[in-house]
Amino acid sequence: MDEATANAIHAKADSHFKGNLSACIRCATLQYNGEVTPSPATSEITALLTAILVS
Repeated sequence: MDEATANAIHAKADSHFKGNLSACIRCATLQYNGEVTPSPATSEITALLTAILVS
């Protein structure tokens, strides 16, 4: 996990779970519906590869 992701997770835990990282992760896991949200980097790579294939 990169530093930006870790910081974002800790910020959510701080603001919604009184800093309890375990509670934050449990909640996120229980709310997970099987769909993966691609990271912006993944979306950018997909767009670049698509542009290469189309041209």
